[in-house]
Amino acid sequence: MRGAGIVSIVLILVYAALAVAQLWLEAFDPEVFIKLTITFAIVIIAVVVVALIRREYVNDEMMRKNKQIG
Repeated sequence: MRGAGIVSIVLILVYAALAVAQLWLEAFDPEVFIKLTITFAIVIIAVVVVALIRREYVNDEMMRKNKQIG
């Protein structure tokens, strides 16, 4: 989860910089900025979901190895 957290934080910071650039400099067309917003949201959600699934899988494997579950 640590790696996914770092990736998520980096993506959020990059998006925040883009949002500030859009707010003050109008760096992108509105349509492009909306597409970037949706893309960043999807990628961040995907990273977090994959990390959660991976964490559960690793925990299950550890519990099976330690014979805590059958």
